[in-house]
Amino acid sequence: MQFRITVRELAETQSALQASEERFAAFMDQSPAVAFMQDTVGHVLYVNHSAERLWGVTATEVLGKTGLELWSDPGSGNSTCIEDVIVPDGGTRSFLSHRFPFDNGTKGRVYGTMTIDITEQKQLERDLREMNVALVEQTRIAQQANRLKSEFLANMSH
Repeated sequence: MQFRITVRELAETQSALQASEERFAAFMDQSPAVAFMQDTVGHVLYVNHSAERLWGVTATEVLGKTGLELWSDPGSGNSTCIEDVIVPDGGTRSFLSHRFPFDNGTKGRVYGTMTIDITEQKQLERDLREMNVALVEQTRIAQQANRLKSEFLANMSH
């Protein structure tokens, strides 16, 4: 069996691949989620603009480096966790991260990570818990006042 690919067909295939890569990058760069990919050794293969902004780096500065040089090891399987991370400005942010392996065609296994900043949601949860504690206390005080009022009125009617 012999395969023949013309120069024109090869050029069309390369052009379609380039367009697909550009479409993927444009799509991912609009995402508010931090996204990056690493190979099985941990070398960074891709980062989106959200990752660059969060870490205060450019893709050029991190591509090819290992995750251990930059942050933590992505692990070797699926995982979802909440992480508190110190960001370049010195503050702490909370992230919901999902790490997952996938096959990347001829390049073999790749590990992807999608991370969403949930700092505001966690603060709202803390605020809600504090308000619930205050509400329970105010309810207890109101019930006690109502009981005292009932006792007073019962004593007055005698």
